[in-house]
Amino acid sequence: MWRRLGSLTMSGWTRFGKTCQAEGLKLTKTSGGNYPRHATFGEVMTSGVHEWEVHFTSAASANGNRCMYIGVSPEGLDVEKGGHYKAGAFYIRTDDATLHGAGLEDGEQTRVGYNAIGAVVERVFQAGDRIGVKLNLDDGSLQYSKNGEPTGWGFLAGTIKGPVVGAVEMLCIGQALTLLPKATVLA
Repeated sequence: MWRRLGSLTMSGWTRFGKTCQAEGLKLTKTSGGNYPRHATFGEVMTSGVHEWEVHFTSAASANGNRCMYIGVSPEGLDVEKGGHYKAGAFYIRTDDATLHGAGLEDGEQTRVGYNAIGAVVERVFQAGDRIGVKLNLDDGSLQYSKNGEPTGWGFLAGTIKGPVVGAVEMLCIGQALTLLPKATVLA
């Protein structure tokens, strides 16, 4: 079970580009084409264990696209661009649970969303789901949960080094994510 946030302050979205709009803890991609846009939240994390959740608020308005990226990145990456897993970010892709991380070659990106018979799950996270992140900067690991249950998906110890901030990338107009101030059950 997820605990209250460690030292991460949920002050809201700290950096996002002109194609996104923040209303409190909710971030929505409101304009631009179907190009990834980077956004960050919380304070810089350098050590310790940090946990938070993001509510998958909505998929794209035009086509239902659910492809977004959730994880951590170095502070200061360009918010008008995406694909920052090539520049030090570590993400899980919300539609198929592919892990993307700095230093991984295209062939090393890991699809972790498989069902019991080994087929790729194409709808890993959907609107309404809570995506939990547990970042351990003491051992360099990052793990994900779905609706409060650990998935076993993530980056192994020794992979991630601080300083980093919480980060997402959104692809299509209408996609929205909401930061949850603590690990809570949504009614």
